[in-house]
Amino acid sequence: MLAQCENVHYTFRTNSSTISGPVFIAPVGNQTAAIGREVVFSCSVRNIGKYKVGWLRASDQTILSVHTRTVTHNARISVSYESSGCSGAGAAGGSVFGVTGSSQAAEEVVNGTWRLHIRQLKESDRDCYMCQINTSPMISELGCLDILEHHREFL
Repeated sequence: MLAQCENVHYTFRTNSSTISGPVFIAPVGNQTAAIGREVVFSCSVRNIGKYKVGWLRASDQTILSVHTRTVTHNARISVSYESSGCSGAGAAGGSVFGVTGSSQAAEEVVNGTWRLHIRQLKESDRDCYMCQINTSPMISELGCLDILEHHREFL
């Protein structure tokens, strides 16, 4: 059974003013593909600021990528990033799954899309994949992959 996707909005307060944290622009979405093909999951985020985006395999919480770096040793999996604009200058530092650095708002507000590419699909790739942002509390979007079985044509 495929998991249901949901949009999440996170807002936090600092210095008595409300600042909107990262927001998912659109659902990651579910996909169906045949063995041997490629799928691309897209995770579009507004106001990423100091936070990092990571891709994980949902069933076992395996980290596949952190921000723009692929961390899995599976050569069939990669991540790409496309920026869609920014404002301000500079950014506060942050760790992958636990925010570090100043409690001040990040000066950089970047909108972007992180894409998880899975090539040469195998049956074992059937799973849900999570786009996660290291806010506190963490926010995420799920997209599930279903693999088509080989079908024989009958004449």
